[in-house]
Amino acid sequence: DPVPAMTQAYEIFSELGDSANIASIEMGRIMFEAMSGPEVAVPDRARLERILDLYREAGSLMFVAHTQALMAGVDLMEGKHTDAYQHLIESLDTAEQAGDTYAMAQAVGLIGYAIVHLGDPQLGARLAGASDAAGERMGGQWTENPFIRDKAEDVARDLIGAEADAAYAEGREMDLVEAIRQAREDVDPGRAAEPG
Repeated sequence: DPVPAMTQAYEIFSELGDSANIASIEMGRIMFEAMSGPEVAVPDRARLERILDLYREAGSLMFVAHTQALMAGVDLMEGKHTDAYQHLIESLDTAEQAGDTYAMAQAVGLIGYAIVHLGDPQLGARLAGASDAAGERMGGQWTENPFIRDKAEDVARDLIGAEADAAYAEGREMDLVEAIRQAREDVDPGRAAEPG
C-alpha cells in the first residue's frame, strides 16, 4: 500500500517547503486514485490546478508541461475537445520553453486526437503519425494515456476510411518541427468547436 509512504513523504516535503516534490507526491496520489478502481476515475481538476501552481512556483517547466497535458487528458475523457486543444497548446509552448522534446511530441499526438474529434480527421491522423514516429526516433513508445480509450488514427479511420491511413503514413515522414507548426497553425478556427 503506497498511501502511508506518500503521506509521510508529503509531510516531509511540506516541512521543507519543497514545492516540486509536494506536487510530485500529490500527482502520485491523484494517479493512484484514478487507477485504483475497476474504471479509470476522472481526477479532480482543482487538485490538478494546485499541482500546476506548485510546479510553476518551483520553476519546473518540464513538469508544468506534463501537468498541462494531463489536464488535457481529463478534458478529452470528458469530451471537452476544444478545452483539451487549448491546454495542449499551452503544454506544447511550455515544453518548448523547457526544451522537453518528449513532451512536445506527446502533445502533438494528443492534439491529433482532439483535432479528429473537432472535425479534421486527416490532420488528426497526420499528427498522430508524426507523434508516433518522433517517439520511435527517441527510442521508445508512449506510455498509454489512461484517460484515452482509443487512438486518433483509429477514430479517423472510422470517419474517413483509408484516407486516415494515408494521412497517418504521411505524418510518420514529417519532422517534429513541421508537425508542431501544423498543430498550431493548420487548425481551422471555424471547425474547432465542439460538435453539436
